[in-house]
Amino acid sequence: SDVVLFIHGLEGGASTFATDADLLGERGIASLRFDFPNDGPPDEIGARLAEQLSEFVETHPGTRIHIVAHSLGGLISTWACAEAMFPTENVPHVFTLGTPFHGSTLAIFHDELELFDVVYRLATGQPGAFNTIRDGRGEAAVALRPGSDFLRKLHKRSRPMTIRFHLAAGTKSFLTDSRRGRLAAALPGELSRLAVSRELADRINRLMAADELREGLGDGAVTVESALGLANPSTKTTFPLSHTALVSSTEPLEWVLEIAGLADPANPLAK
Repeated sequence: SDVVLFIHGLEGGASTFATDADLLGERGIASLRFDFPNDGPPDEIGARLAEQLSEFVETHPGTRIHIVAHSLGGLISTWACAEAMFPTENVPHVFTLGTPFHGSTLAIFHDELELFDVVYRLATGQPGAFNTIRDGRGEAAVALRPGSDFLRKLHKRSRPMTIRFHLAAGTKSFLTDSRRGRLAAALPGELSRLAVSRELADRINRLMAADELREGLGDGAVTVESALGLANPSTKTTFPLSHTALVSSTEPLEWVLEIAGLADPANPLAK
């Protein structure tokens, strides 16, 4: 039998893959969800994932588990695969959606993101787009910084050759060129009105210039280069979607089902 295991990202939870799980249920495809504390150390969470999967296959021998992971969840899944207890023979595929394999520079700016969210909404009248990429102050935020100890260790670990990794990146940022222009024009006045220090204002301006936020280079949270940055994947692709849309749109799930051999060509999800 086949099971799709969903693993959420940093600001995710039970609702992240809820729609996908419902779609799979309509197709008669079983799914599971692995939850974890958003600000915990990803190496320990990865070890816990490996342990729980090992226990699962003991009671469900012969089950094929296809892992579908968003953002930080992809790093946790990759770490888990290198654990000694990981049930390698039961996991043929790992699919990662917008996973920052080389980190995200936005993790460096977590102190500014809440303020930027306020400024952004004031200046543009848009909802708080940064809510999806605020990464708190826990160990996960540190791990997501480019060049972190966790990322260095992750890329040195040996992955089982039998597990095929499939990487997907989004290329659509919520901060389009036109919106960037409007925000750039309004930003100085809003920062002044909020009495933001010059040092902090400079950091916010540098945040605006991050490649993660540039259309075609990032999905609003992770660059394309970082999301496709795991060595020797079986496949890699891009979708014209934002970081959150990678889990809310049907195209990535259809891609997963096709590769896993679970798709129904006569009744595709993406119509």
